[in-house]
Amino acid sequence: IAALAAILALVESTVGIEQAFHRFTRVAESGLLADLSFGSRVSQIWPAALSVAAEYPFGSLISAPTVVGLIDSGYLTYYIQGKWVFVASVVLMLAGQLAIGFWCLRRPQFLPGGLMLLFVSIYLALAMVITNPLRMPVVIAFVVFAFWKLRTEVGSRFVCFTPGATSRP
Repeated sequence: IAALAAILALVESTVGIEQAFHRFTRVAESGLLADLSFGSRVSQIWPAALSVAAEYPFGSLISAPTVVGLIDSGYLTYYIQGKWVFVASVVLMLAGQLAIGFWCLRRPQFLPGGLMLLFVSIYLALAMVITNPLRMPVVIAFVVFAFWKLRTEVGSRFVCFTPGATSRP
C-alpha cells in the first residue's frame, strides 16, 4: 500500500491526478462510445473492415492490414484473415490457457507459472478487443516463458531415486 501511495504522490507532483485519470473519468461520465478513440473504432473503422471482409468467403488468408488497412482489433484481424475458423482457433487457444491456469490454482502446490499463464490469458482475451497483442514479440516471449516456467515447475515435482532413471512421464 505504501508503494501505491508513493506512486500516486509522484503522479500528483508531476502531472496531477486529474490530468492522469482524465480519460477514465470522461469515459465513466459519458460512456464508452463517447470516447473518441473507441467510438471511432466502433462507428467507422470496424464497419469498414467488416464490409471488406464480406468480399472474402473464406477470409483473405493474408495479413489483414494489407487488405483492409487499420483495424485495431485482434479478433477482427483473425476474422478477416480466416473467418470463424481463425477466430475459433484463437478462442480455443485462450480457453486452453485459462483452463490450465485455473487447474494450477486448484492444485495443492503453488505454481507461479500457472498463475502467470492465467493472468496473461486474461490480458490477451481482453486486450484483443482493441489491439492485437498476439503479434507483439514481447507478449509471445512472455507466453512462451510462462509455459516453460510451468513445465519446469510441474516436471521438478517428480524425483526418481532409481539409478539411471531421469524423470516420470
